[in-house]
Amino acid sequence: MDIEQFLQTSKIDKPTENKLKFISQINNLTQQQVADSYVKQMLFTNLPSSTFDEYYGDLFVRFLDNSDSIYLVRCVLNFCVQQLSVRGQVSRPREIFFQIGCFHPTDFAAALIQGMPTTLAHFCCTSNGGKKSEIQDILENLAAQLPADGLPKFTIYDENTNYSNLLTIQSPESIGYLALVNLQTEDSYSKILPSLKNLLSPLGKCLIIDKPELVYQASFQAKAENLNLQVLKTFPLMNKTDKEIGFCLLSLRQ
Repeated sequence: MDIEQFLQTSKIDKPTENKLKFISQINNLTQQQVADSYVKQMLFTNLPSSTFDEYYGDLFVRFLDNSDSIYLVRCVLNFCVQQLSVRGQVSRPREIFFQIGCFHPTDFAAALIQGMPTTLAHFCCTSNGGKKSEIQDILENLAAQLPADGLPKFTIYDENTNYSNLLTIQSPESIGYLALVNLQTEDSYSKILPSLKNLLSPLGKCLIIDKPELVYQASFQAKAENLNLQVLKTFPLMNKTDKEIGFCLLSLRQ
């Protein structure tokens, strides 16, 4: 399964009794406590299969149970890194994971959970996301709970870094996945999208996660002929327990 199939088959549904029981057992809580807590938000997003659901539920509840972030966002980012980890064994220098922005400081940490140590990951903070010190603390705590090689190698840039300039110094065709998360301005996407034709590896993709109206604007711009990009899919999604979000997946034109 690839990222497009993963997103396409994700849906919102009510939690089942089995799922409530599964999460309550992990946390040593009653099912009523589970239903009344943050975990309820997570349960409203069904992933493509019960295996995926239990896998991510186990990871995020065990390691990052203090987050009020959007569960599906964290799953998608983690799914990207898992795909990239396997692909990166073949061509590591051209398969970097680069994330700019987040909804919550745990989003980047969730992306990296149990990713292969051969994967290279970069994260650039934005003014409306988590601070560098927050994210570093979360990652240090996460690393302490995982095996010594349980996290990919990562670099974090602070919110004062100009991420447009940061992208321009990347080696050509070096990024396997570029995740643009919650940037909140049309201008930000206008500055970044034209550079993608030089940044993305031949198999690389750009994932945009933001308010639906911004996702559609970015999608419209990406269809411009001079950007050499194709919109693989735009996914308008609403998580009723959190906030309305949209996903857009871009790749280089063949």
